[in-house]
Amino acid sequence: MPSIHTRRIFLAILIPGCSLLLFLFSQDVQQYLTSFYAPLPYLPYLLIFAGAFLAWGYNNGREFHLLIVIGLGYWAIRQYIWTPNLAIESQSMLFAVACVFIPLNYLLQNILIERGVWRWQMLKRLSISLVQITCVILLLKYPDAEVSQILRTVLWQNPWPGLVTVTQPGLIVIALSVIIIVIQLFKKTTVLRSSDLMSLLALAMALNSVSQPSVAMIFFSIAAASLLMGVILNSYNLAYLDELTNLPSRRALKQDLMGLGKRYCVAMLDLDHFKKLNDKYGHAVGDQALRMVAACLKKISGGGKVYRYGGEEFTLVFRNKETHEVLEHVDRLRKLIEKNAFHIRSKRRPRKKPEQPQQIKKRGKVYKINVTVSIGVAQRSEHHNSPQDVIKSADKALYTAKRAGRNCIHAI
Repeated sequence: MPSIHTRRIFLAILIPGCSLLLFLFSQDVQQYLTSFYAPLPYLPYLLIFAGAFLAWGYNNGREFHLLIVIGLGYWAIRQYIWTPNLAIESQSMLFAVACVFIPLNYLLQNILIERGVWRWQMLKRLSISLVQITCVILLLKYPDAEVSQILRTVLWQNPWPGLVTVTQPGLIVIALSVIIIVIQLFKKTTVLRSSDLMSLLALAMALNSVSQPSVAMIFFSIAAASLLMGVILNSYNLAYLDELTNLPSRRALKQDLMGLGKRYCVAMLDLDHFKKLNDKYGHAVGDQALRMVAACLKKISGGGKVYRYGGEEFTLVFRNKETHEVLEHVDRLRKLIEKNAFHIRSKRRPRKKPEQPQQIKKRGKVYKINVTVSIGVAQRSEHHNSPQDVIKSADKALYTAKRAGRNCIHAI
């Protein structure tokens, strides 16, 4: 079964993606939505405000900034393109500027490191916006023929002149932005990056549909809703996913325990001599040991689901299983952890391997560490009929295993 993190990323891509595909390729859906939302021109603003409010609260600086950019872009298009307050030439210039500058923010904001809303990094984001706003105002107030020509440059023949209306410089910026976000996703797949990508695609379709206000409004709404959903899903991950091990947290365990039914088994697992490991090698090595154990726990067989209970303790839950059915799987896991030793990188070891052997200096002592675990197993019974009672029984069995010499399993 995919992890909580993977499922949230899947949702962040699937829901906006299906919405875009349905709206693009289903005439019935398009007609229904445009007729339904036509009297609601302020819907994008509501979604933008809700997303910005949550992004502010959860300290997601990049998404907060992108939502503000979407809001400013939507306001400018409504004010000066859909309502003819400008001359035709100025409207054309504003559209060309929007095609480049709005997606450019996705590129720039995904290059900048996320530092939250209030840190100095946010000043960089705000300064980028202020520079762009200043450029747009100057271009509209003092039109320049050369700049206008650059923004509307035709680099290739448009094979779909009635279908693709975004300027070609705009298409280039959109493509570069998509590439940057995809590269970032390959480096580290996150819910927020996934929502950024879907928001950018919806925004590109919104710009391509500017000549149809009701259609463009739907796409602007999807762009804002994608970021809003990303912030919500990411906050769920923060609450239910352990950041160090990427396993479901104790809060997720409490929620899942409510739907276990009447037949299940719980195993409590604890690292042996973990405090000594931390005291001798430091907390960084302790964290490394926890991540190694978590990687092994993810390979559990028998239908077990793993949670980080707290500290060096983990919980395994087996639905529709009894003790004798899970002991084999738990013991296989114990042996896997025991044989998965890891090495502590010496402080004197060079980061890159030298090209010549004579360049290798003395690296200092390299430590090989073997981690073992003790496990206590208990199942639901007449005497332990609530999940809390079963966990307490498994915990008692765990300490019995520790008293028996550690690196073993005890079942009740």
